[in-house]
Amino acid sequence: MNNSRKFAVVALSVSLVLSALMLFAPASATPNVADKFSGSTVTSSSSADDVPINRSLSFRLYTGNYITAIAKAHAPKIVIHHTAAPAPIASPTHVPTTNNQGQLFSYSELESLWVSQGGNPAHKAHAACIAEHESGGKSWVISPTDDWGLWQIHAGGYAMLNPQANARRAIAMSGNGTNWSPWSTAGYCVAVTDSIGEKIVNTAKQFIGCPYVWGGTGPCNAGFDCSGLVYTSLHILGDYNIPRVAADQQAWAMSISANELQPGDLVFYGYPAHHVAIYVGNGMTLQAPDWGMDVSYHPIDWAGQPSSYGRITSL
Repeated sequence: MNNSRKFAVVALSVSLVLSALMLFAPASATPNVADKFSGSTVTSSSSADDVPINRSLSFRLYTGNYITAIAKAHAPKIVIHHTAAPAPIASPTHVPTTNNQGQLFSYSELESLWVSQGGNPAHKAHAACIAEHESGGKSWVISPTDDWGLWQIHAGGYAMLNPQANARRAIAMSGNGTNWSPWSTAGYCVAVTDSIGEKIVNTAKQFIGCPYVWGGTGPCNAGFDCSGLVYTSLHILGDYNIPRVAADQQAWAMSISANELQPGDLVFYGYPAHHVAIYVGNGMTLQAPDWGMDVSYHPIDWAGQPSSYGRITSL
């Protein structure tokens, strides 16, 4: 190629470049494309994972770098991703509170709970056994029959899911551990938690409210007479040797004095006895008293002055 032709090609190339510059250049005499970039933000398509990037290009362009600036202005957007921070672990559905609500209570913890809420320590083992059988020691249990919490308080409502409140209600309902008849599981516990006397008292209490019927040995709707109440209570506990009538029971039981009297001992009236009651403490007895009356509590001298006292020494 001769020199004239080379010069023509170079001139044409320069002309084309200048034409391009004039086409994209702003109207001002000195092109400034800083505004194209100043404060621009490059983001990804997911706002949750975006990392904003600010970049300002603050320079005045001249012919030598203008094409480079134009190329940048039309370049694809930069997308930067990062791994989103893991979501915080959700709180458990139930968080045990400072009063142990929602926790599983062991046998010893149930005993401690009973005593801490004013329960008689002498009955803590029995109370713990009842709760174990009623709820398995789970303070959050609600039965299909509307029984609530550790001691399964009937119709107690959500307040009874609080262990302390539940224990206090059980203390009140049981006469501080002296009457477990409201609990259907009471029979499962007397044989393993209390003294012989307490077992006798607690077993007989399930018949409170049953009618007096001469010669009766239960069940409740068939009624009891005085010796029938003692006879059936001992049979439930596995003692099948006790005689049926009061006079024979008087001769069979180990004789004790009035000063030795403890809950579960037998109180006899007459000699030979014509009436018998079960001593429950504090000068009170549980007995099937007479026609037209139900099994109930009465003072020890309600049927007259006792003639003798007897104790069951084994079951």
